[in-house]
Amino acid sequence: MGIPNHDTIRTDHKVVTEMVDFVLHLRNIREITADFWIQGETHKAKPQGYDGAVIVWGILDQPPQHTDDLIHHSMASRTPFPLHFEETDRGKTVYVAAA
Repeated sequence: MGIPNHDTIRTDHKVVTEMVDFVLHLRNIREITADFWIQGETHKAKPQGYDGAVIVWGILDQPPQHTDDLIHHSMASRTPFPLHFEETDRGKTVYVAAA
């Protein structure tokens, strides 16, 4: 009949209580890897119910004043997560944050 079925039940969202620690490694030319884990843990397994970590980054002339200044973002489902750059980005400073 063409009548849309509107879903009126709100989807529950998991409350994130963990913090992320990470280190950056230069792997190849124009490639940095973000090796991340749950802060305070010795393993690198994702907590149950999580998809991974959100990695945000930006190539800036000055340190970012706010996370909104980091305009690139990806959902990293595995560690280490590679960040690829263009040849024109060589020698510039990249700022990275993770959640």
